[in-house]
Amino acid sequence: MLHAIPSTMLICASLLLAACQTAPSGPVPAHLVASRTNAACIAQMQQAAGRAGGYPVALTPAAFAAEDLLSIVAADPLDAAGLPRSGRVRGRPDSYRLSLNSGRCVMTHEQGGHSAVLDACTCVAMR
Repeated sequence: MLHAIPSTMLICASLLLAACQTAPSGPVPAHLVASRTNAACIAQMQQAAGRAGGYPVALTPAAFAAEDLLSIVAADPLDAAGLPRSGRVRGRPDSYRLSLNSGRCVMTHEQGGHSAVLDACTCVAMR
């Protein structure tokens, strides 16, 4: 014997299926909205990068403005005249990824896996 499925159940099932197909599952690559990158946002990024990399970091509003990857190279120490001592870059760059996760900007250190939520920043998913 066949039973008819109520139309309300069909509507609910189709809405649920549509929601599952359009909602991102987990973090998605993101970039910062340049016009909304303020001093507080830059300070949060510098603090997160400094903790993960182990050295002070200086960033500009251009960080993460066009892509989700940021590579930071440790500066060559300066001599008494303010010139680089060796002129060489030491070590490997630290790489960071920016993602949008549950509506929040998250900066993740690729080598160590440490993440920091950047509440002062506005980011959007990469297209």
